[in-house]
Amino acid sequence: MASTDRGGELMIVFLWIMAASYLLVVAAWWWHLWYYRVGLDLNEFRLTPLSQWPADRPAPSLAVVIACHNEEDGIEACVRKLLAQDYPKLRIVIANDRSTDRTGQILARLAAEDDRIRIVEITQLPEGWIGKTHALVRAVAGCDADYLFFTDSDVQLSPHTLVTVMDKVCRENLDLLSLWPHVELRSVSERLLSPPAMAVLSLRSMPRASAEDGASQTVLGNGQFLLVKRSSYDAIGGHAGVGAELAEDAVLAARAHAAGQRCWAGLGKGLFVTYREGGFGRTVNALARVLIGSLQKPARILAGTQVLLAGGFAPVWILPAAAVCLWAGLDRTLCLAFLGLAVLHWLGMLLTLRRAFRISLAKRGSLLWFPLGSVVVAGVLFWCVWLLSGRGSVRWGSTRYRLSGSRIAAVVRP
Repeated sequence: MASTDRGGELMIVFLWIMAASYLLVVAAWWWHLWYYRVGLDLNEFRLTPLSQWPADRPAPSLAVVIACHNEEDGIEACVRKLLAQDYPKLRIVIANDRSTDRTGQILARLAAEDDRIRIVEITQLPEGWIGKTHALVRAVAGCDADYLFFTDSDVQLSPHTLVTVMDKVCRENLDLLSLWPHVELRSVSERLLSPPAMAVLSLRSMPRASAEDGASQTVLGNGQFLLVKRSSYDAIGGHAGVGAELAEDAVLAARAHAAGQRCWAGLGKGLFVTYREGGFGRTVNALARVLIGSLQKPARILAGTQVLLAGGFAPVWILPAAAVCLWAGLDRTLCLAFLGLAVLHWLGMLLTLRRAFRISLAKRGSLLWFPLGSVVVAGVLFWCVWLLSGRGSVRWGSTRYRLSGSRIAAVVRP
């Protein structure tokens, strides 16, 4: 009987320790809410759109570089938005990477309409390369512009975007500028899975106040919106130096920061929108690439699973479990502690997500879906660890790759 009482006491002590640990999770949500509302001046990360390039300042040449593969649904809208930009010295270089749909025909027609467009046709992928990175290297090779702007075919710019960001980099002599995406989630899969994945990734690139010289302390490389000075790009090896990296954009940004280049990260809201749509399998595959490429190490990825399970899903089961235990007459104080923490967790999480969604999403994501999405994305992260071990494969375009860490190791032949 004494041993039974002793076991019960130890269990109570263990549960109080769990409650204390849970308090830290709840406090983290409320700290993030305070940070977004009070501790961070978001105006520092916003750019006010300019209507035209300043007449008293020469405009450096700018090349927009896009790699596309089977993008017949979105490439024309993207290119026409670029052609409508009011930046004076603009050209567009598009690498058509082995497309098998109507992408090539659409690009040929657009190039015939406007001589600012140059098309680079790619028919083969060399061994040891990811298709997109190889295509970008080929596109840049024949380009002599002062600045390079890398973007994707699922990105649509507002009319004054390029004038605005070029004004920023020229006035402040920046080497690299990247913007957090402003995302339109179109499919059910994207609305369910993208917000939890973005939450995990944001822990690696949360907005932080600029340094004293005006450069950003945040290391951000978003391949959908990456503007670099050509000389600075060449100095860090360009895309040729990251040919096998899953997240070539993040690695480029990290190299720029490590080299002491002046980098700046800002908010894309009001300047560009990128849309995401696709079925469950396509969404999971795309998230796996981004998560592996950005987090890179198994320890970080496993930590991400705990962030989602404890931070996103915990109140879903702790709240009803505490209520049932209280109704059953178990330790009242302990049950009320868990019950109160779960309520505070729900409230802090919903308020923080509401704030974050307003910044990053074109349409508000589902607050109530976030816990369910957290569980699914945690499963994707476990799958990422499996992929990092060299088992399984991830798809990019029409090619499947086996991995060695965050880099491709071999093409998986069908």
